[in-house]
Amino acid sequence: MIPQSPGYIFISIGDLAITWYGLCIVIAAAAGLYVLLRKTQHNKKLSESIFDIALWSIVAGFIGARAYHVWNEWWWYHDHLDHVYRIWEGGLAIHGGLLASMLVMFLLARKKKILFFQIAGLFAPALLVAQAIGRWGNYFNEELFGKPLHTWWALHVSLSARPVQYMAEQTFHPLFLYEMVLNLLLFAIIMIAWKKLSPTRGVITAIYFIGYGAIRFALDFFRFDQFGFGPFTLAQWVSLCLIFMGGVLLYYQRFWYKKG
Repeated sequence: MIPQSPGYIFISIGDLAITWYGLCIVIAAAAGLYVLLRKTQHNKKLSESIFDIALWSIVAGFIGARAYHVWNEWWWYHDHLDHVYRIWEGGLAIHGGLLASMLVMFLLARKKKILFFQIAGLFAPALLVAQAIGRWGNYFNEELFGKPLHTWWALHVSLSARPVQYMAEQTFHPLFLYEMVLNLLLFAIIMIAWKKLSPTRGVITAIYFIGYGAIRFALDFFRFDQFGFGPFTLAQWVSLCLIFMGGVLLYYQRFWYKKG
């Protein structure tokens, strides 16, 4: 059984508290940047531009991820507006961060006259590593677990973090761990594909869209109290859009190669 979180505070120095969530985010960003730098070290033009693109993409990603989360949970935030900016409490939605980061990447790629798919392809493995590490912040905050589960790999959740309808339950699906493992698996697939496929034409980006879209679509079936419409949650609809975009990219590349 996965033990209960030891708490969200990593260390306190006077009135300053450093949270596990914040620490995980910093480590995740550093690891992602390391992957980016390794992938661009033999390309002078990219290596000179990648840090600038990464910095603004991270900023946009944080803003987009928080905005998406607040919008998705507006039923709660409209009565707790003072919590909107408290990102140390958790609440970063990857879909919102992904969309915002991609927009900034596209604009900066055009400005620097670099192929967008070359940049996006570089960011795909870096983002997966960052996502995998960042999910541990959800563990410490006790905020990404699923429906009740009674088996050896179940996550023990404290009484204060349990949803009202499951107060009598003690163990739940460790969704943070599921996503971490699946993100690393997708990272390995992309690294294998990298040796055979050019990232400049969008194939790596397509694999990321399809792979991560499928991961989030599947895992959302284990969640509870998620906003949605029709048969799926909002996150699942967005995930389906990612899968569709990835499929279109793959089809386009197939057509391109035939023409080439």
